[in-house]
Amino acid sequence: MTGHNARDFLEKHISLEEIIHPEDRQRVRAAVSAAVKKRRSFEVEYRIIDRAGREKWVLERGQGVHDETGTLLFVEGLAIDITQRKDAESEKLLVERRLLEGQKLESIGVLAGGIAHDFNNLLTGIIGNANLASLDLPPQSTIRNNLRQIEIASQRAAELCQQMLAYAGKGRFVVQPVELGVLVQNTVPLLQASISKRAKLRFELQPELPAVLSDPTQMRQIVMNLVINASEALGDRDGEIAIATSLIQPDADWFDGAALAPPETDQDFVRLEVRDTGCGMTPETIAKIFEHSSPPNSPDADSGSPPCSALSAAIAVA
Repeated sequence: MTGHNARDFLEKHISLEEIIHPEDRQRVRAAVSAAVKKRRSFEVEYRIIDRAGREKWVLERGQGVHDETGTLLFVEGLAIDITQRKDAESEKLLVERRLLEGQKLESIGVLAGGIAHDFNNLLTGIIGNANLASLDLPPQSTIRNNLRQIEIASQRAAELCQQMLAYAGKGRFVVQPVELGVLVQNTVPLLQASISKRAKLRFELQPELPAVLSDPTQMRQIVMNLVINASEALGDRDGEIAIATSLIQPDADWFDGAALAPPETDQDFVRLEVRDTGCGMTPETIAKIFEHSSPPNSPDADSGSPPCSALSAAIAVA
């Protein structure tokens, strides 16, 4: 099980504690010590690193053996390899989590459908009244631009309603060729109105990028969410948010760890990247990144020079 023979342990070339996973040593030591002090048996699960460097799970049961005076002589026990059971439990948890996420998305879809209908009716009144108000203004009026911005923002909100309806199964996505650089530039007014005044936007948009097949409303919402998240990560400090687009030819391992990876990676991709100088994200926050837009909690959030966090996505060229 360990890859070592009995002589390695008997001649003390290696000890049991050395092969216990570093993250589990303190927990195992505490469990065994507490049981020995109380003269009780113990049962503990932990990981070991075998001679080949492989990680295995073991279940150990044992007890301390004392002499007539109560002095501890040694600890005896038995360790069983439970790696397969642990792997099965992990797979079961993964399946359960996916089912839970599916149920959550279904509930969100039902809720989204109801909200989208009512919200769309409100937007129709906003857009109509803004349009009527602009007709009564002289051509040189400065208020015309403000009304135009109301119409643009309302139209964007109407597009989001259609997206919500599509999620609820009551609408459809509009997939078409989209040039990401142009889409980002058209979203700038909404971005500037949505982020902190202490956040500075910087654009690194590669010109004349190939188009990608996507729903422009979805892409615009992705950009908005990432930038708003980046603004929240800055908190009350001055900071910079960089939005970059580029054409890349990624290596085969570029998509390792990606939430979704394309079936074919040996082609050109357009990359959309959002970077910020904020507090970064903890692993717990990253695990929930597709669920909400709460400000990330990081132990580095109050440090003088916080780490830069970045999110990157690659979309196959249309």
